[in-house]
Amino acid sequence: MKTGNIIVNGTNLCNVPDVVWNINPDIHRAGAEWYVGRPNRTLVLVNDYINPLVVVVSGHLRIDIPRNKKSGYTTSALIMNEKDLETWGINNDAELDEAVNEKKKYEYLDNPWFDVVEVQSKTKLYACHDIFEAVQYAMQMVMQ
Repeated sequence: MKTGNIIVNGTNLCNVPDVVWNINPDIHRAGAEWYVGRPNRTLVLVNDYINPLVVVVSGHLRIDIPRNKKSGYTTSALIMNEKDLETWGINNDAELDEAVNEKKKYEYLDNPWFDVVEVQSKTKLYACHDIFEAVQYAMQMVMQ
């Protein structure tokens, strides 16, 4: 079974857990930057009715906007949430990668991530930067 870039391997699909998205998944906005600052940090619930897992966003987004790299002078502007990204003309993961990695137009000061957390024990099982990778991991864990 394949949904987006989440792949579930196995022949017994009766054991596939319920996946409840508290956000609209967007294949072009898989990075944690797009989910910072939401009132509900629990983005996805992966439930097998025995040991549910959640995907939460952790950390803070802080991207500095250098005005002149040679002089070391930077503006006071920071990109700290999805709205700021859009204001600065960044609308998807590819544009963010280009602005930060290729053009060096912006510089990360903090980089948010996703945690996969066991609901009952509050134990963090996994951390990554891609929401689909986090959900895939959670699905594989509850199917074991």
